[in-house]
Amino acid sequence: MRKSTIIIIVLTVISAILFGIAMKDSFNRAQRTEETVKEIANTQTQITQQKENIVQKENKYTPVKEDMLRFLNAMYSTNELSMLKKFQLVKPFLIGNALQQLEPKGDQGMPSGDEETKKEKINYTQKLKQAQVYYAPSEDGMVANAVVFFTVSSSLNGASNDANYLLHAALQYDTTKKQWLISDVIDNQLVTDALEASYFHP
Repeated sequence: MRKSTIIIIVLTVISAILFGIAMKDSFNRAQRTEETVKEIANTQTQITQQKENIVQKENKYTPVKEDMLRFLNAMYSTNELSMLKKFQLVKPFLIGNALQQLEPKGDQGMPSGDEETKKEKINYTQKLKQAQVYYAPSEDGMVANAVVFFTVSSSLNGASNDANYLLHAALQYDTTKKQWLISDVIDNQLVTDALEASYFHP
């Protein structure tokens, strides 16, 4: 057998061995990667399940009612006239669709553009007078649904007035803040308007 042939055979064997080692190493890396991906997926599943368990545990009348009342007090127990400033007060209680639903368009509030209005002293107070919260959890326990009948007492330059409102909202639990946040405002209006709408549009 010629020397060149022996060299070719030896190189072929070495190449085959190196190829086998490379394939085995590649297979091991792929296997480790697959195991890592499975571990990450299992961890994420466990975290999600833990969060769901926390939410379902907190989805009860008392915590939902307390967080709903915190929102209503922030919104209505204030002497602030500007709706933009009011929105900043209630923003920590909102999430998802509710942020867009309650964000005012422009600086809504008492008119203050003309000179006469600016000179006039305005004494304005507002307070949440009473509230009755009705509650029901969603089927999966991840959302709380609340209907609230509440009364807001307001006074403008000594003239007092009480107004009755209806609020229907969905709430989601924030596991970081550990509180229920308004996620969707389904209905929010004066009770008289709601009754009229129900009467004329059955």
